[in-house]
Amino acid sequence: MTTQEERAIPVVRLRDLHPTLRLRLAIAFVERMLNTMVIPVMAIYLSAELGAATAGLLILTSVGVAVVAGLSSGHFADVFGRRRALLAGAVTMTVGFGGMTLAVSPAWSAPLAVFAFYLVQMAAASFVQPVHDAVIIDLTVPAERKVVYALNYWTFNIALAAGALLAGFLYNGHLVGMLGGAAAAALVAALLTYRFLDESAPPSARLGRGGGSAGEVVRDYLAVFRDRRFMMLLGAMTLILGLEMQRTSGYVAVHVAQDVPTQGLLPFGTWLPAVNGIQLVGLIHAANTVCVALLALSSERILRRVADRARIVVGVGIFTVACAVLATSDLAWVLLLAVLVLSIGELLHIPVMETVLAGAVPDHARAKYMAIFNLNVRGGLVIASVSLGLGAVVPPWGMAGTYLLLGLAATLLYLALLTPRRAPAADGGTPERPEGDRRDRTRGGAAPVA
Repeated sequence: MTTQEERAIPVVRLRDLHPTLRLRLAIAFVERMLNTMVIPVMAIYLSAELGAATAGLLILTSVGVAVVAGLSSGHFADVFGRRRALLAGAVTMTVGFGGMTLAVSPAWSAPLAVFAFYLVQMAAASFVQPVHDAVIIDLTVPAERKVVYALNYWTFNIALAAGALLAGFLYNGHLVGMLGGAAAAALVAALLTYRFLDESAPPSARLGRGGGSAGEVVRDYLAVFRDRRFMMLLGAMTLILGLEMQRTSGYVAVHVAQDVPTQGLLPFGTWLPAVNGIQLVGLIHAANTVCVALLALSSERILRRVADRARIVVGVGIFTVACAVLATSDLAWVLLLAVLVLSIGELLHIPVMETVLAGAVPDHARAKYMAIFNLNVRGGLVIASVSLGLGAVVPPWGMAGTYLLLGLAATLLYLALLTPRRAPAADGGTPERPEGDRRDRTRGGAAPVA
């Protein structure tokens, strides 16, 4: 281990981060905001123009395209470098938004062309995400990662809120201008990537060694699936995301929208604001975003001395209990309190999980590993979808029990990953550190631009 690594301390100021990482975090914020803005807009637009059934099939197609694009990006970034992959994604995203702007305009007004360019944009967004995750690992040392991941999580939630607000205010009457603005923002992101973003891949990535045959690419990905510890981590995060998505795409959203009666919230003087179930679904999502925005950056300073195992047990525990409360209660103030507890649980365990993930990924295949890891989002959607059918035959307390079992399974997987592995006795070895702390890296290990 180098002197720099031994003395590394948690980063608490944005200016202390590597310049490439600062730029990448800023660009990722814009890309996520634009992507969040366009997803609901396309569902509404295609339903109005082509019918709900056709729109549903088209959106399902876009999910498949996103999976393929995400997997292909891992191989591309490990072979040709992060900079080329991010630049290719940014340029493609600009083409997608620009094409949607033209196709939705009165001069063209072609819904199928709008969808075709939407596929281009969606593929680009999915292509970029694993590379972004790899850049964070490339340009941080273990002592910094919890803080950096907390910052990344904070910007992610702010981008979601900003994108949703823009879509809500600009869709009616300003769709062409909204998409045109998105194209301009994507173009600026592409220019900044071209001008200022440096290559961050480590020397072990062996950039420029050639693309390899299709069989070699498949073998590389199969090797990732054979990594038992990594797959345990993927399984744990998929279970957590399955619980997370209950509020937006699963049983909790339906329960709150249909079963919670209209009721007053906390009184403001003589005014007692009332909300119905559908309004409360949006309020729950907004409350989670606000809680994360207010607490994410300060939480790592407060929690930096708390052991990882304790953060996992307490964080996943209170997160799961809060999900169970959301599945059973019909009192608005209880539901909002549960969201606050849930947000604290997220902030306790997610930076730890992402730090463990960074240590579990080998240097030469970081982007491939992150491409596979991003499948947890699709797995979470599957769990949320299954919960809808299960909730039709299982009472609320049964759904709460199911959530507790999912949370327990995720906790056990996390704890197994955080348990130090001992070296064989014949070697006289000492216990290894947890997987998340096993590989130390410096910022200075970047490979030259290919």
